[in-house]
Amino acid sequence: MVLKAERTTPRGRPMDLDGKEQIFIFELDGEEYALPIEKVDEILKCSENKITAIPNVPDFVQGIINVRGSIIPVLDLEKKFNLTEQEKKFIVIVDIHGTDAGLLVDDVHEVLRVEEERIKPAPDILENEIHAEYIENVAVLEDRIIVILDIDRGFEEEDALAVDSMNEESEDDEDATVDIDEDTVEELARDRVNKTGN
Repeated sequence: MVLKAERTTPRGRPMDLDGKEQIFIFELDGEEYALPIEKVDEILKCSENKITAIPNVPDFVQGIINVRGSIIPVLDLEKKFNLTEQEKKFIVIVDIHGTDAGLLVDDVHEVLRVEEERIKPAPDILENEIHAEYIENVAVLEDRIIVILDIDRGFEEEDALAVDSMNEESEDDEDATVDIDEDTVEELARDRVNKTGN
């Protein structure tokens, strides 16, 4: 079942019926990061979606893919945030300034429901390689702290306009997509473990 949120926190973020915020956790450069669940539409497997390169675009724009007839730009977060580039396994389709875009990520981990009191403002100084202006909050969990990205601030308006110009319609309806829900993410994580033996 796709996750739904019907109430909001004081910051305007949706909460589920238990009063918890939902975050989607993924991996970049060996570290866990998160996005608010309402920013995420679906997950694609890189191995099943061909990225077509295009000229004269910013270096973090890897190309375009076809998702049910829509041409969607694919963006490399590790390049955008000056992280060490790793093997990419998934494309996460998100909303950036009202435009659909695919984010290349190294791995997908889980969807978490987090109590509101565990979501803290990002401190001025973080021991993190991503610039503080791209960070919305941090989730303080029992065993770890997860940085929640502000994907709209991470890609400013001019970046959004650049990718929006590539967001056109195509006649080809073939793709390999997965709806974003807890069961799907857990299945993808199990598949990763089985293949790597970790």
